[in-house]
Amino acid sequence: MVCRVVRKSLPELARPEHAAASELGRAPGPARKPRPVSLKAAALRLLSRREYSRYELEQRLKPKAESVQQLQQVLDELAQRKFQSDERFTESLVHRRAAQFGARRIEYELEQHRVARSGASKAGATAASAAASEAAASALTALAGTERERALALWRRRFNAPPADLNEKAKQYRFLAQRGFESDTIRWVLKQGPDHEPLSDD
Repeated sequence: MVCRVVRKSLPELARPEHAAASELGRAPGPARKPRPVSLKAAALRLLSRREYSRYELEQRLKPKAESVQQLQQVLDELAQRKFQSDERFTESLVHRRAAQFGARRIEYELEQHRVARSGASKAGATAASAAASEAAASALTALAGTERERALALWRRRFNAPPADLNEKAKQYRFLAQRGFESDTIRWVLKQGPDHEPLSDD
C-alpha cells in the first residue's frame, strides 16, 4: 500500500512548482498573476512605436484609466516631458501622407486628431496646442506649393497614360479626388499627361 502511494506521487513531485515548494518546506501555492500595466507605461509603450496626437492617445488610454483626472494628469506629464507632442505628430503625419494624398485630405485627417491650423487662434489654447496648430498651418502651406507636383507623381505611378475615353477620364478624376486633390489640380494633371516634365505656373 505504501509503495503504491509513493509511486503515484512521483510525477507530481517532479513538477517544478512542487520541487520549489518542497525545497522551501511549504505547500505549493497558486501561480502569481502578472502585475497590471500602469497607465503611464501603457502610454509609453504606444509612443515607442510611433507618434500619437494627444486626442488619439487619450482615446486609446481611456478604457484603462481609473478616472478622467488620472488620464489628463498622465497626458499632461507626457506632453510636459516631450514624450508626446502634437507638433511632432503633425510633422510625422504630413511626411507619411504627402506622397499619397492632397492637402485637403491631410488637413481633414489632422482635424480628426484635433490638430488644425485654426487652433492657435481659439480662446484658451495652450502653448502646445498653439504650436501644433502653427506647425499644421505651415505644413499645409508647404503642401499647397507642391500640390501639382505630388498629384502628377501619384497619377504617373497609377496610370501614366492619358484617358482613352470619358469613362477612363472619370476614373482617373475620381482616383485623385478621393485622395484629396482639388478640381483645378486634377484638371491640370489630366491635361499635362505623362509627357510633362517641368512644372509650370500656367
